Amino acid sequence: MSIKKRIMKFILLLIVAYFLLLSTLLLSVDSIIFPRFRAANLIMTPKNLGLNYEEIFVETKDSNKLCCWYIAGKNTCETTLIYNHGNAENISTALPHATAIASKLDANLFIYDYRGYAKSEGKPSTKTFYDDCDSIYNYLSARPELKNNKFVIYGRSLGGAAAIHMASKYPCSRLITEATFVSVPRHIWFNPVLFIFYPFVSEYLPSSAKASEVKAPWLIIHGGRDGVISVKNAYALNEVDTSAKRSLYIVEEAAHNNVMALRGNEYLDKIYEFVNKE
Repeated sequence: MSIKKRIMKFILLLIVAYFLLLSTLLLSVDSIIFPRFRAANLIMTPKNLGLNYEEIFVETKDSNKLCCWYIAGKNTCETTLIYNHGNAENISTALPHATAIASKLDANLFIYDYRGYAKSEGKPSTKTFYDDCDSIYNYLSARPELKNNKFVIYGRSLGGAAAIHMASKYPCSRLITEATFVSVPRHIWFNPVLFIFYPFVSEYLPSSAKASEVKAPWLIIHGGRDGVISVKNAYALNEVDTSAKRSLYIVEEAAHNNVMALRGNEYLDKIYEFVNKE
């Protein structure tokens, strides 16, 4: 076989392998975005942290029940933190981080699991994701003691998409996103390996489009060395055309999961100052 034919055969094999891998990825979108097997079980409850809590099951539009924890603040709190966790977490693994922020803000805490995670029913899907966010917000805003409450909506990683959706559609006092993406296609484009699939990725979870409707002040947090979701996403979110006043907090030495671990009190102080700024 000539060198030319060998090269052509190799190129053909690469093309076939590319489209086979692409087909596999596209058929597995929901399981890739929602790897619930990595957070299948609860490892603690607020009781383990000495906190009283209420376990609630919020019903979705298609009658699945989402497991939620509501932890009232020690004082009569005017602020409630709505916490949307990452895709490989559940309410128990995210709890220490969530309670640290809520405690700093002297706020009530409401944290919930996406469908299919831990005790939540159903199967997670990009098609039902935003509807479930609506169910959560509508339940919380209807609680009588929270009617005039200030909602601070926080979202980390995948939870940033939930938080941006909530803030684009419903009233809130502040929006905080951490280590999240501007959209799934742009996230793919910014990735040094996955970018080769960019032309074929649909507009899953279009945070950039929803961000244009956000009106509340918005704090964008990201690690400069984030190898999971590139910090380029944070800069892209900061450039979206929206009336929301935005602040960037980039921790250059941080990766995807360790911003608070590296900056500790500085991190919590930054959030406190942002939430309480006139």
